[in-house]
Amino acid sequence: MNRIISVTEAEKLILDNLTNFGTEVVSIQDSIGRILADDINADRDYPAGNRSTMDGIAIDQKSLSKTDVFEIIGVQPAGMRPLVITKPEQCIQIMTGAILDDSVDTIVKVEDIIITDGTAKIREGAVVQSGQFIHKKAIDAKKGQLVVSAGQAINPKEVAIFASFGMKTVRVSKVPRVLVVTTGDELVQKAGLIEDYQVRLSNDQAIISILGKYGILPDCIHLADDQSDINNYLSSNINKYDVVITTGGVSMGVYDFVQYSLSQIGAEIIFHGVAQRPGKPLLFARKDKTIFFALPGNPVSTYLCLVRYLVPWLLRSQGQIATSEHQATIDCSKLDKSDLTRFVPVRLSQIQGELIAKIVAGNGSGDFISLASADAFAEVPANHVMGSNQLVKVWSII
Repeated sequence: MNRIISVTEAEKLILDNLTNFGTEVVSIQDSIGRILADDINADRDYPAGNRSTMDGIAIDQKSLSKTDVFEIIGVQPAGMRPLVITKPEQCIQIMTGAILDDSVDTIVKVEDIIITDGTAKIREGAVVQSGQFIHKKAIDAKKGQLVVSAGQAINPKEVAIFASFGMKTVRVSKVPRVLVVTTGDELVQKAGLIEDYQVRLSNDQAIISILGKYGILPDCIHLADDQSDINNYLSSNINKYDVVITTGGVSMGVYDFVQYSLSQIGAEIIFHGVAQRPGKPLLFARKDKTIFFALPGNPVSTYLCLVRYLVPWLLRSQGQIATSEHQATIDCSKLDKSDLTRFVPVRLSQIQGELIAKIVAGNGSGDFISLASADAFAEVPANHVMGSNQLVKVWSII
């Protein structure tokens, strides 16, 4: 496809080419950032029985009509088999977290009792309500209840749930094999002083960092602006990877060889060029089972295309159900309409429960430094005049 397409068309074409990477079983410790492949159901009731939420005494509340002094028959900490009272005037000295026998139904907190010589007396004026300070059986989850859905990204809280269910391993979507190819003779991999006409390579680190959040460790290589070198490397290596991400070499310059190289190796160019700023030269292609995201080389363009297109494709391919897209109210002066969809760096904040996006000043697609003050891109539709207090779609900068 040679024509420039809209953002909506680009998104549809990309999501029409999802890849199923399969699944694998990993330890719960290694599952952080991965996409859950199976629903996780509670293995038993949570809590498994009525549970005390206070230190104090456990009683049968009906006994209060007869007495306010109770014989302590034993002390029950959390993790101990429940003690049983057999007489109305008996109680159990109970600790927070202990599971209760059905013979007791109310907790009197320690501040409301006086313990002397094996008895507990309820203080004068203490208010004791039936069932107080008890976390009811199965109130959190019933046995077999869906707790964590397949397609959810695994975070530390999910790992804690897995452990509490007695799980040692979990099935997750496999991560793709990814190759990152950066191009450009002006780019150098050097920490020290460089010439004014040189630029330190950073796009590879941005991609590595973003993919790392999802448990993906890509292979990386930097190639010079030489069509033969690019052709040879891609043709020799693409079959090893599910995804190839290139940066640079996709515009209209005489040294922009990536499109030609992809054509030479038999890749289908699904589209080349999106009516957007930044990131207009974005190219998307595939060859057999390998997907190509050919990103513009300017750092902001690279980053925008990653969070707007590649990450959603990656997560959807792995069955992810969430999205990095949100709605926010924009805080800006008037933005005149453009024939291109614009992605504007913004800073997000919550004001009285409303998500507000404030535009971050920048100097174009090469100004990567301005992104340090931003945490999202606001998507301003083509041919749309944007004014303050309008709703806008925002994409989180990961």
